[in-house]
Amino acid sequence: MSFPVLAHVAALLVLGSGGAPQGADAASTLRSQIDAIARHYHEGGMLDGALLVKAGGETVYRGAFGVADPRDGRPNDVDTAFYLGSVSKQFVAMAVMVLVEDGRLGYDDAVVEHVPAVASFAGEVTLHDLLTHTSGIPDYLNELGAGHDGLTNAQALESLVEHGRLNFAPGTRFSYSNGGYLLLAETVASAADGSAAEFLAERVFRPAGMRRTFVLEPDTEVANRAVGFDLAGEVRDYTYFTVGAGGIYSTVDDLAAWDAALYGTELVGQEALERAFTPATLEGGARGPYGYGWFVREDGAGKRALHLGGNAGCAAYIERDLGTRDCIVVLSNCRDALSSGMVAAIRAVLGGEPMAALPRVELAAYLGALIRREGLPAALERFREILADERAAYDLGEEQLNTLGYRFLAAEKAAVARTLFELNVENHPRSSNARDSLGEACEALGDRAAARRAYEVALELDPSNEIARRHLEALGGES
Repeated sequence: MSFPVLAHVAALLVLGSGGAPQGADAASTLRSQIDAIARHYHEGGMLDGALLVKAGGETVYRGAFGVADPRDGRPNDVDTAFYLGSVSKQFVAMAVMVLVEDGRLGYDDAVVEHVPAVASFAGEVTLHDLLTHTSGIPDYLNELGAGHDGLTNAQALESLVEHGRLNFAPGTRFSYSNGGYLLLAETVASAADGSAAEFLAERVFRPAGMRRTFVLEPDTEVANRAVGFDLAGEVRDYTYFTVGAGGIYSTVDDLAAWDAALYGTELVGQEALERAFTPATLEGGARGPYGYGWFVREDGAGKRALHLGGNAGCAAYIERDLGTRDCIVVLSNCRDALSSGMVAAIRAVLGGEPMAALPRVELAAYLGALIRREGLPAALERFREILADERAAYDLGEEQLNTLGYRFLAAEKAAVARTLFELNVENHPRSSNARDSLGEACEALGDRAAARRAYEVALELDPSNEIARRHLEALGGES
């Protein structure tokens, strides 16, 4: 059995061998190159979602891959709405900028003027501090552990108030904070005398020409929405009802419209846009990495504004080259499989760089997709073929099968997990970590003797493996 992606690799190498495309065929050539990259990643199990690419401000590629819902096999298309995760922050930042131009907010306003609930600990925090992640406001998800199904802004705000303190003095450090952007959404709602979702729809999405972009609310009826899932095919959908840090769904076409709007003045003036794409200056003169809703990268190749987002099984990425007006948008409903290598490969062809080869296929994503599609026996047969004849085309690192095994273990498919961990042990026999992972699957299946043997070998290979030691002690083995 040959690996079908290799045909696309060969096509890409031919197309990419002569430098940047020129003349009337430039868009067609770029489209073929990007399609080869996208199909390489999709057929390797590393892309389920939608992709749009602009060169010089013009769309040269848009496509969709995989399933929008793993439960019924409904396919993704370019009109499928995906959860944006933290890519949502740039829209909340824009809402603040619109309100500043309306005269209803100021960047130097203290947040407590608009959200009095945080007065006891955030009295010196300004909207500029919140916009640039230099406020010291804790992250209610990653630090305070406030996330749960059905989470609302009111509940997240309550967790910040109960915590009641900053992590550092405002303006002194950069520290990415979902809490800060939640407070910005609350500020927008207060200044607009309504809801943040309504203001975003009326003053940001609609003027930008975004017809399929919305804040997910409990009563939202959504047609053609992508449902998040993991490598094991288990639904891991977005389940919060917050706005600010995340909460927004969109499509690749809408994000293309958003990109175009940011070069004009439909939303705010150029001075405000310049603020958005200028990293904050910290106390002492150092520069942070973040403007207003965007990470900003400046190097010899120019200035790029970008953002990654994700929650549960969903992921999103947007990257804008402010000099060339190139733009890359990736929306995925299988977060585990999304690879940064694809963006790097697309960026290379946009820049006219010749490519020697595409990145190796990530084994976890590839076998996960194969198990979901054809079952474990087919995946095992294919794995043997890869080991025999195609090793160079795949990332066979220890973490690949380990990651995939844990996804099936979390999905309560311990028998599949055990098989994958056994393969990992077979191919990485000196790995203590591979052995203790196998032990966990054996324990889940009730095979205490096999689990004990796995942990004992794990400790022989690495006496400092405390995970194996604790499991072995719990099983009544020697420590």
